[in-house]
Amino acid sequence: MNQPSKSIIVLHCIPSMNGGGAEKQLCKLVTALKHYQVESHVCLLEKGVNYQALESSGATIHLLKVKSNYSLDICRQINDIIDKIKPDIVEVWLSPMYFFGGISAIKKNIPFIFYERSYPGVDMFTKHALPKLFIAHKSKVILTNSEAAKRIWEKFVFNKQKVIFIPNIVNQKISTNENPRLLPKPYSAVYLGRLNESKNVKILIEAFALVVQSIPQAILKIVGAGPLEKELKQKVINSNLTEHIEFLGYTQNVSETLSNAQLFVSLSIVEGMPNSVLESAFHGTPMILSDIPQHRSIFPENSAIYCKADQAPEAAAAIIYGFQNPEELKLMSVRARNIAQNYSEENVVPQFLQLYNKIVS
Repeated sequence: MNQPSKSIIVLHCIPSMNGGGAEKQLCKLVTALKHYQVESHVCLLEKGVNYQALESSGATIHLLKVKSNYSLDICRQINDIIDKIKPDIVEVWLSPMYFFGGISAIKKNIPFIFYERSYPGVDMFTKHALPKLFIAHKSKVILTNSEAAKRIWEKFVFNKQKVIFIPNIVNQKISTNENPRLLPKPYSAVYLGRLNESKNVKILIEAFALVVQSIPQAILKIVGAGPLEKELKQKVINSNLTEHIEFLGYTQNVSETLSNAQLFVSLSIVEGMPNSVLESAFHGTPMILSDIPQHRSIFPENSAIYCKADQAPEAAAAIIYGFQNPEELKLMSVRARNIAQNYSEENVVPQFLQLYNKIVS
């Protein structure tokens, strides 16, 4: 692996360690980088469900004292941290820290990476995108975690070479086990991810109501948390599905849940890099996916069953087909798992090391 020629200090600025994909990805990244000549520091506004994982990562944590997540005093505190640790690179993740971290890096003349963690297509054309565009243009590198986001950003910058795509780390090590799955429970499905509008869990619940009409023993487990959790639980109650749909909350260890499920279902409307889909593929769980570019760009037709994201009857038909054709789905899952191996630590971390070396050289 291409290790840095000298020790590199990287300051990551992120709002919290809540249960999203960015927070999990940061934990995986700094955990991996501790084995190389990279000294990781993480600047936070608040803790969150992934804070314990961050504490175990080997990174130095700087928890800011703020009354509001939009206080201008955040910049002052980040400036003080920069003066103390003298980072070679600042890496800014998510709003509002991409702004505060970026401003501090500009003031201190530190090269910084603007890390785009979502699909920016719609947001780029609103007034709320102006601070984001300003910070991104001032950055040394605009880093995306999907090819789709990379193509969008290339339209908004003069120097397309500064836009770089590096995929997420999905698993910590490449597995040599060809058959890691337990015997899945018949007619069991799982959803893994945030409970927000873009994940389209409302349609999934409506689809599963139709599935239950054909397969009364069908079970769906929903793993995750988010702003729609209360509303979605009420929808399950109103639909008389409490015996068929179970909310498990957020968990860092999804291996057993994925391995026990016959199917994984994601009906997302839009994605950045779909972490939960890749995790499912790596665990060998057959997948029912919404037909969106972010899914299609990773998994070809023969590695998952696709359906329209906004059509509950079509999604239900896909789930029923998956339940009733396990051998065909098993072949698809093998193909998907082979693809997911490309997102291992061994394949992704060298790309970060190469990027850091290039910036500091």
